[in-house]
Amino acid sequence: MRCSCVSFILIFAAQFVLAASLRPPDISHVPVTTAVRGVPVPLSCTVDSHGAVLTQIVAMVSLSDVGTPFTYPLTAQAGNAFTAVVPVSLIEGVHVFWYSLVASTDGGGKSSTPWQRVVIIGAGTTPHTSFWQRPLTWIIGGAAVAGGGAAAIIAGNGGGGGGGGSHNSPSGSSSQSGTSGQSGTSGSGISPLVPLVIVLHNSTSNSPTPPPPTPPPPCILTGQEQVSYMNLDYSSAAIIVSVCGTCSNATISATASWGASDLIANFNNPDCIADVPTLSLPKPDVSAPPPGAYTVSVFSNGQLVNSTSWPPSSLQPFAKSRK
Repeated sequence: MRCSCVSFILIFAAQFVLAASLRPPDISHVPVTTAVRGVPVPLSCTVDSHGAVLTQIVAMVSLSDVGTPFTYPLTAQAGNAFTAVVPVSLIEGVHVFWYSLVASTDGGGKSSTPWQRVVIIGAGTTPHTSFWQRPLTWIIGGAAVAGGGAAAIIAGNGGGGGGGGSHNSPSGSSSQSGTSGQSGTSGSGISPLVPLVIVLHNSTSNSPTPPPPTPPPPCILTGQEQVSYMNLDYSSAAIIVSVCGTCSNATISATASWGASDLIANFNNPDCIADVPTLSLPKPDVSAPPPGAYTVSVFSNGQLVNSTSWPPSSLQPFAKSRK
């Protein structure tokens, strides 16, 4: 009887371990919705594998609805956090792309985030079409005339020989034409007035459109960026990050090594005023971690401008308990 009980416990434990290994991992991720042209796009997340071994965690990046996505492995950070960067070379020729994060375990568990659409801001404008590159229509003698190709002059005067025909006879013959060379004349022998038609139109086939002027390079960093932090203590309040001195319409972001992140697009605060949007990072659910256990990094247009440790070394989490 004792042997049967031990066997039952072993079988139950094996089934529990197997079920845990088959459980798909949980991916916690703050979606990225916008990116700046010419700036790498950072991706970050945290993964709970429920005790199983993570065998793969990658970012799948697609530039369209068809074709095979590009795969970028995520790098492990502290506290089950992972990060990756979508390079500029991949997305420099598009205005939008999609990505999904995929995680797999050694027990066959697999999960992924929904495909997220990212819009790239700061795209170029349509080249301007000058006046002489537009179709021209001239109104002469009460008739609208438009043409293509090079400029041409068409004139008719009723003379030039009997075989020339008149403007009223497309077939080139006239009952009034003769050997005198005065086709289409009136009884008085004076030729009637014939409209002079001028067709003027630009020729784009022989005159290539000049390229538009090269725009100035986009502002990435000013060198005057300033970063300040609030709530770096052990309270439950989220860490607040204030940024100023950036380029106009910058994209600022903050990431924490425990997986939290935040992003603001079209950010402007050149004079370091207080009443502007700030970045917010929820603290991890960890009781009094030692100073320097985590890192907070702040970016402007994808470039690192400041980082700090959390909790700061000035905090002594166990000082009060020793008194």
